[in-house]
Amino acid sequence: MIGSTISHYKILEKIGEGGMGVVYKAQDTKLDRIVALKFLPHHLTANDAEKARFLQEAKAASSLNHPNVCTIYGLDEHDGQQFIEMEYVDGVTLRQKIPFDKLNDVLGYAIQIADALQEAHSKGIVHRDIKADNIMVNSKNQVKVMDFGLAKLKGSLKLTRTSSTVGTLAYMAPEQIQGQDVDHRSDIFSFGVVLFEMLTGKMPFRGDHEAAIMYSIMNEEPESAQKHRPDLSAEVLHILSKALEKDQADRYQSAQDMLIDLRRLQKQSTKLSRASLATMPVPTQEISAQTRSSSTGTQQSSSKRLFIAGGAVLLVVLAILTRIFVSDSGASNDAPFQKISMSRLTSSGKASLAAISPDGKYVAHVVVEGERISLWMRQVATSSNVMIVPPAATSFRGLTFSNDGNFVYYVNIDDKNPNGSLFEIPALGGTPRKILTDLRSAVTFSPDGKQVAFVRQYSAVGEEVLMVANADGSGERKLSVRRGDDFFITDGVAPSWSPDGKLIAMPAATNKGGQHVNLMGYDPTSGAEKLLTPEDWGIIGRVMWCNGGKGIAFVAVRRAAFYRPQLWYLRYPEGDVRSVTNDLSIYEMASLGVSSDASSLVSATVELRSNLWVLTRSATRQGMWESQGAVRITSSAATRDGDGGLAWTRDGRIVYVSSPTGTRLLCVIDKDGSNQRRLSVGSYREYYPQVSPDGKYIYYTSDKDTTAHIWRMDVDGGNPMKLSSSEDYHADGTPDGKWVIYSGWATGKEIMYKKPSSGGEPVPILSNPAGNPRVSLDGRLIICNYYNEAEKRWGIGIISFADGALQRYFAPSNTSNEDSFVWSPDGKSLTYVDTENGVSNIWSMPVAGGTPKRLTDFTSDLIFAYAWSADGKYLAVARGEEQRDVVLINSTK
Repeated sequence: MIGSTISHYKILEKIGEGGMGVVYKAQDTKLDRIVALKFLPHHLTANDAEKARFLQEAKAASSLNHPNVCTIYGLDEHDGQQFIEMEYVDGVTLRQKIPFDKLNDVLGYAIQIADALQEAHSKGIVHRDIKADNIMVNSKNQVKVMDFGLAKLKGSLKLTRTSSTVGTLAYMAPEQIQGQDVDHRSDIFSFGVVLFEMLTGKMPFRGDHEAAIMYSIMNEEPESAQKHRPDLSAEVLHILSKALEKDQADRYQSAQDMLIDLRRLQKQSTKLSRASLATMPVPTQEISAQTRSSSTGTQQSSSKRLFIAGGAVLLVVLAILTRIFVSDSGASNDAPFQKISMSRLTSSGKASLAAISPDGKYVAHVVVEGERISLWMRQVATSSNVMIVPPAATSFRGLTFSNDGNFVYYVNIDDKNPNGSLFEIPALGGTPRKILTDLRSAVTFSPDGKQVAFVRQYSAVGEEVLMVANADGSGERKLSVRRGDDFFITDGVAPSWSPDGKLIAMPAATNKGGQHVNLMGYDPTSGAEKLLTPEDWGIIGRVMWCNGGKGIAFVAVRRAAFYRPQLWYLRYPEGDVRSVTNDLSIYEMASLGVSSDASSLVSATVELRSNLWVLTRSATRQGMWESQGAVRITSSAATRDGDGGLAWTRDGRIVYVSSPTGTRLLCVIDKDGSNQRRLSVGSYREYYPQVSPDGKYIYYTSDKDTTAHIWRMDVDGGNPMKLSSSEDYHADGTPDGKWVIYSGWATGKEIMYKKPSSGGEPVPILSNPAGNPRVSLDGRLIICNYYNEAEKRWGIGIISFADGALQRYFAPSNTSNEDSFVWSPDGKSLTYVDTENGVSNIWSMPVAGGTPKRLTDFTSDLIFAYAWSADGKYLAVARGEEQRDVVLINSTK
């Protein structure tokens, strides 16, 4: 065949041959490129059924477009024989490079393989024959996984004594050997074998003949990798062990989970290999006070809920890393943060809300010890850490240095300052002084330091206002008002005054024509606004002018991207934007500070882990639930199971939110942890599930059309249907099945609506700001977050469903989460989450009033969400931990 022309391909040479066919290198005479042609054996397409199967899988595989997947260009036929036109990879197989001496080399290739598997699995394609011979490494050291969807075309095994088949057998998962249905987890097992082989040069399961190999895979533990590589760390062994679990349910549940662990290991390895170049700071104990309430439930009840932290997996930067970023076309060579070095300033997992002094010498941040919150000042050069505001039961909304660096300003929220008050304190400690009240945001100073700008919310009239006042709090005036579909992004965010005094930058949004989030500039005299960059964003956090007014650093998530906030730099006035960071960490939306010369930047990263637990009533303690006997039914160390909400179906299953790929999706699982499956279709953020009282539907919030709306699906995941058209959240159904209730922002303020379940226009339940509604078992009452206009604060309200009349109002304690209040199974009490000393438990309080009673006695972890089963026999809880640390990023040449 060599030298002949088939169709428009000139055959140049034979590359290889095996049980799956013959591969030739060929010249594409039409496109003038080198390709590979793979001719499939006749027996694979001998009958119509197998031919149809082959065509279907070839088409599926051709849909993959990933740098680590060998691209399929097309499918053709010659003399009745099918062949595939595919990318020609100039390189060697992974087999030819095994074994590797350096762990970093192994991780570099393994991460690429895992990334390729995740891409294929996300499209429903299972490889079925992952092995070292099916993975190529090209001349640029880039992995190319070959033969997606083609390697194994039928579920049955046809084992012979050829060496190629035995080699394939050695990579097979137990379920594959037994002839059972295989899924993506079978590929993960095979990948685990490849990883073991890369590390040791050996196979984890061995035998002298096929039967011995099969027995070893199905019944024996894999050989110890440390036997061949004593230097392997516990983290490496954990990854191998989890990938090679015999039971699919105990294995990594997605390639993304394994990819996350590999990347985390790579970061640790990088830290060790560069230890001689890094000066590690002294650890300290810090965490965001602001995030205490958000870590115990699905918060944001009194704020715009654009999007919630979804997904992805959350990693803390562990050491000094050097990253080089290529700026966008037209970017100035002297723009900061094109090349950066990054170091961690804290290591306790309890730090956030970082701000840096204008000279870059000091970093302010908050610390939480139990429920006592304090403010600290860290000297960057010496790692000296000094507490400047002592611990108190409070919360912070934002930190700002004065222009001269002598003072720190923070927005404090407590019983005396329920809507946030601005305090001033000397940078190295002293007596705090109250400056302003009712602040929705942190503040920014004018260049001369004589004025401040901030955002205030007027909930009763549905307005958010960009305000300007004198630095001493006098002379307040409204600069720009947003209402209705237009609003500012406020929680923890702050305006930023340009160095020339001509603009105040502030993120703002509109729901007109779909949701749009933009970075805006406001004239400090007239309030006239201008667009600073034409790009629409998913959400924008804190913004900071820097580089003498030539640019703005900010925290944001790109539109239609997974919720993984990163740091960005905008050139002004050009308006082009480029990334400062692009890693797996999540950067706090409210945490950003930049030195005046733009040489240093601080932020905080977030890592959250959550799993589902099921409890039953205590047999020995009346009214209590068996906390110590709780059964964990999910076990991923990298995902956030349940933190976006969970609910019980009528037949005793649990619907919950999971984040296996960085987004948020709905899943369902039996109460014993079996039969876990995904309900969501696509990669949109979907959360706040609630099962209808009749058990037929799941109500939930989804942003699949870029704005959060109420949706409904059948309880089995079928027939998704959009029910609302504004920015809406937290749906629930009435017991008679006639109404769906939810909270929405159609009027510019959050109020509750009811909408006929059969269709129709939404009707306000009451005009007072309220959200997060839950209907009582008899349908007469609604518990909700309720804004008390007299006290100017949010609390818990019980209202009448019939006329919206307030029946009872009370303010939760500083340690209880106001978004966690739900009806007890018997409808006689309200239950809620209370967190003390970093440990969450569930309490109940009689509706008629009385003394609260604790229902659980956990001794560790936070509770992010919980739900009672319909029969009151079970309690499902999403529990886990949250890690936050401050990082310093330096701009390098």
